[in-house]
Amino acid sequence: MPGETNEVNWRGVRPVSGVRGIWPARDSVRANVTGSVIGVGESVIYTVPVGKLLFISGVTLGTGLSADGDVRAFAAVRNAADVFQYGLMYHRFMKAGQLNGSQPHFPALEAPAGWYAFITSDSANLSSTCYMFGWLEDV
Repeated sequence: MPGETNEVNWRGVRPVSGVRGIWPARDSVRANVTGSVIGVGESVIYTVPVGKLLFISGVTLGTGLSADGDVRAFAAVRNAADVFQYGLMYHRFMKAGQLNGSQPHFPALEAPAGWYAFITSDSANLSSTCYMFGWLEDV
């Protein structure tokens, strides 16, 4: 029948029990956050709230170095005990300039409650901004 949804004509997102990180659950909340570091330092981009699971589906890192030097900026995730878990994006410079890159994650990377995403830089001459995209689901 016209307008009737069935397995053959289905065109929407249909969550499947037990499959996670491919598409948001029906009751999920979109996560779209930004963090920046100017000079040497670290900044928390997002901390996963209690009772939630963060799925990170994409990251963009933009950096600019004003003077030559062997320097780094990166975005990553640590667990609730402050232990490094995985990197999201990494930029290394030898010469002054700008760099912008994006990385999709499919399936999405998972971060449980208490874990946090951060951005860090090791040079006074480096400015960095990270955009992180994904969604939150109830545990």
